[in-house]
Amino acid sequence: MPLTPSQRAAVESVHEPLFIQAGAGTGKTFTLTKRIAYGLSQESGPLIGDVDRLLTITFTNKAAGELVGRVRAELRAQGLDEESLKIDAAWISTIHSMCRRMLLSHAFDVGIDPGANLLTEDETQALSALALDALLRDNANDARLVMLFDNLGVESATNLISSLSELLMLAPGGGDDFDLGPAPAPARTIASRVQGLLATYQGALAELDELGLPEGKITYAQNRDKVAAVAVALETLLASQGGAFSWSMLANAIEECRPPGGGNLSAPYKGIFGECKDALLELAAEAQSASVYELLRVALDFAAEHLDRHRALKRAQGAFDTNDLLIAAYKLLDEDDELAQSYRDSFDSVMVDEFQDTDNLQVGIVGKICDEGLTTLATVGDAQQSIYGFRGADLEVYQRMRAMMRERGSNEVELTINYRSQPDILRFVEGIFSKPEFFGGEFLKVSSGREEDSGPSWLAPDEPRVKILLSAGHKAERGQGRTSVDALRQADAVALADEFERLHARGASYGDMAILLQSTKGAKAGPYLRELRRRGIPVIVSGGSDFFLQPEVSTVSMLLRVLADRDDDEALFALLGSGFFDASDDALLALSVINRQCLKLLLGESRAKPSLYDALCLYVEKAQGNLDKSLTRAFDTLEHALSASPGTPLAQIVREAIALSGWQATLAARGIEGGAIFANIERMCDLIDDYEALNGHAPFATSSYFRGLVDMAHEGMAARAKLGTLVSSGSNAVRIMTIHSSKGLEFPIVAVAEFEKSARNTGAQLISLSEEGKRYLALGVTGSNAAARYLVDEDQDPGSFALASEVAEHRAHAHQLKKLRDAQEQQRLLYVALTRARDKLILVTHDGAFASKGDLSAGLTGSCLHAVFGKDIPAGHAQVTTDAGALVELVVTEVPYGAQDDRANDEEGSLVVMHRYPAFDPSPRISAQPLASRQIYSYSSIAHRDAQRHELVAPAIALRDRSRDVETVSPVGSSFHLVAQWLASAPRADGRGIERRMLAAAHRYGLDEEQRARLAKAVAAWVSSERYAMVQGYARRHAEYTFCVDVEGVPLEGYIDLACFDDAGGALVIDYKTGTGGQDDDLHARYELQAQCYAYALLSAGSCEHVDMVFVRPEADMQEVRFAFDASDIPVLAQRILTS
Repeated sequence: MPLTPSQRAAVESVHEPLFIQAGAGTGKTFTLTKRIAYGLSQESGPLIGDVDRLLTITFTNKAAGELVGRVRAELRAQGLDEESLKIDAAWISTIHSMCRRMLLSHAFDVGIDPGANLLTEDETQALSALALDALLRDNANDARLVMLFDNLGVESATNLISSLSELLMLAPGGGDDFDLGPAPAPARTIASRVQGLLATYQGALAELDELGLPEGKITYAQNRDKVAAVAVALETLLASQGGAFSWSMLANAIEECRPPGGGNLSAPYKGIFGECKDALLELAAEAQSASVYELLRVALDFAAEHLDRHRALKRAQGAFDTNDLLIAAYKLLDEDDELAQSYRDSFDSVMVDEFQDTDNLQVGIVGKICDEGLTTLATVGDAQQSIYGFRGADLEVYQRMRAMMRERGSNEVELTINYRSQPDILRFVEGIFSKPEFFGGEFLKVSSGREEDSGPSWLAPDEPRVKILLSAGHKAERGQGRTSVDALRQADAVALADEFERLHARGASYGDMAILLQSTKGAKAGPYLRELRRRGIPVIVSGGSDFFLQPEVSTVSMLLRVLADRDDDEALFALLGSGFFDASDDALLALSVINRQCLKLLLGESRAKPSLYDALCLYVEKAQGNLDKSLTRAFDTLEHALSASPGTPLAQIVREAIALSGWQATLAARGIEGGAIFANIERMCDLIDDYEALNGHAPFATSSYFRGLVDMAHEGMAARAKLGTLVSSGSNAVRIMTIHSSKGLEFPIVAVAEFEKSARNTGAQLISLSEEGKRYLALGVTGSNAAARYLVDEDQDPGSFALASEVAEHRAHAHQLKKLRDAQEQQRLLYVALTRARDKLILVTHDGAFASKGDLSAGLTGSCLHAVFGKDIPAGHAQVTTDAGALVELVVTEVPYGAQDDRANDEEGSLVVMHRYPAFDPSPRISAQPLASRQIYSYSSIAHRDAQRHELVAPAIALRDRSRDVETVSPVGSSFHLVAQWLASAPRADGRGIERRMLAAAHRYGLDEEQRARLAKAVAAWVSSERYAMVQGYARRHAEYTFCVDVEGVPLEGYIDLACFDDAGGALVIDYKTGTGGQDDDLHARYELQAQCYAYALLSAGSCEHVDMVFVRPEADMQEVRFAFDASDIPVLAQRILTS
């Protein structure tokens, strides 16, 4: 692809500071690649003498690897083969990797052991926690620590100390790098301040008594009573303290006082009461701010001590972390100018990618290795995409560095041709962010490099590329209520699911769709996840970290799979060989050589092929001599876990299994490394807890969910390994992910929802940010009392404060500045989300009272929609062309007041899980007695009990347990089910595909020639049948449809061979029965209970209103046994199931 004029200007800029603004999707990696190749070519001079004189800093290791691969390919394409072979030696890496390389080259000078370990983030946090525990234990009686705990609470105080320690870690000058503002007035002055306030109130009382109060005006009397009450409180305070005051004590005392001034007052009373109010609130604001200042100072002292302890632990371990790399590299360059000069002389080119996401320390390091005129420096960034403030990224630093480069004559180049998004999407974005309330004059406009009518076949040429789905709530007829947020979120999810189904029907793949949210936790993602899965739309939640790539997380996932299906050989084999049991190769071999024929004789003909778990059971029972300890421990642990799984929360089972297996003790003996692994295991257990709290206890659904997350994480890693892969692909499922984790990705269809961050009172919120070179440090204003509202006037902008107290003014300014910066970052986050879309953009939002009042509440949603539609937002369906020229479709769905999210308890799997389990102690424990478990039924267990006429006592029935259903578990029956399952999910099935599936099934279940012929005949009969053609006509059909529902307090769990749903509330259920035996009456009686179980599961879950149940017999001339049920049958079905 040829360079655009702007890209060429960036590539060929030499011997001057280069500042590149690269808009979203404008090919910055392509431009960087071309610039590096140009710099190494003779055409540039060469600008870069050799590969090792090139330094390029990227934001992630992935980006570094991608850039290295692209540069190598580009150098080869330009005939620079020798340079391409040396590209791995180039300094192309993250800043942390660069610092490590630099420090290891000077290990002796900085006192770093060249063989020291680089700690992972979890290991660093584990050491930090140990240091904090020791600090708190050793200072338990320190009055300063007690003061912190009393005023902030233990959790907030310890979190504050940890946060301050992290800031100090990256501050070369320690606490001196921060501006805490002016110190409060000395404590000895407090008494005189209280006396002054008392004099004001006593004077007001005297003046009021002289004036008298207007008769019949209760407001005046109430305000006078407040003045008198405050005066009494101040007199009591002065008398009780005897002059021994602290700011904290004063703040707590004044907080109880209610200032006067309310109501419609006339002169001179308004002035008298107003003066009293202002005087009280001024002192209250000063007292609060001074108290907080003192607390911050104390916390800072403890943070410094914590940092020292943390560093000592790392030295004792012979290890360091990424923060150590940064601070040590900075100090090395700062304290040894000769060394810094040697690096300046070593690099002909210093390029920094994603420059908007750097912090003060990182910019300081870069500055040390650039020449004075910054002629070797080239930065690439986009202020509009700076979204990592929570990681320390500071846009103020970016802007300050830009000004410095300008002073040195920088060449500023803007990349503004977007090769990703369809033109109307970019015009829509422009129409919002060019407005003054958004980016205004700073907005970097990008134009599409795509044709106007370019796009996929599933998108009609005249269809708007941007769609807004607005759920409009109503105000209550009386009172202040409005439509609940839960109901609005459910309406959002329904509207979006409708749109996804519409696009899918037009030919769009679900794998092309993504939902981007502020957070994927709890209430934000839940409605979308439930609604999509309720409709059978494949969906998976994608995280932004590598958590699900960790081996211990995969191991726990394997345990969940075994708990859901003990015959999952793949999962059990991996579990036995993992750290969980640490079975040796010899032990695993011992299992594999057990005589399979003998095993089949012991098991009878209930299975076509024995499982690995059967082999483990037989090994423990029959093996002679010394048993392998790892296998016996595995047997004991799994027997315990499987027996508990029907009624015990899965996270509890995992914790108990970890303790029983010995893995917990092993990890404990491995010190910090083991602690980090165990922390991940605990986090996984917490996630399992969260899943079950939302969805109930369904082992198969839970296992499938977490298996999907692990598989997707590895799939994503494989995709990232392919250089240049930017489009999220692979799984044919809708992705739900955070906006942060979507950065750098693109999708054909993007839905942006829940993009407005909820305002929260977060306790002692630490504020750390830069302004005009200052690094503010303060605690945010919390609470809703009058003093807090006075301290932070919502109508003021940062810099406009006029508080009498300097300490209060500093805190108020820092608070307002933080609020402004957070709002600006929220806007940038929305910009990033909207620019991920390639062909279709869907904005999903809601307002609790729009349908009643016709306008949106203040906030990002309101600002965004007013920027699109102007002052008047349409109340229904509309198509509007924005002032930037984008055609936008608006769909408004009214949600009445009092509407409830009636799907809040839906399972995230295929059907409702109705039961909830009591809270339990999360600590690992092993019960001396067998764990109490609830009865759990499957059709197989009920049918067996019905046949034998005996009581069912707490059976542990696996979801796939059909051991008593001979029509299913015969080799031919199992093979047919496998092929039929594929046929149900395949978009189309040709003869060759069917043959391959039959061959695979025959191989898996060991079919002989006669059985293979039976399988082929049965499959041919099914595929050519009218019933199969009818099934293919359903848009929503699901093979192996898992369910777990409540039958009057008892769980019923199992799966359905094939469930098909129509849009009229009907369901067609297919169950395959191989074999030819039985008469019609016998078959009807035999299948009746199974039909009742399946019908009850679907009807009670609300998945449909009518069920047609068909048992098909492909080996008996496609004979069918039919049943029909509707919702009115639910009570009768429940009774039949419970009494069978």
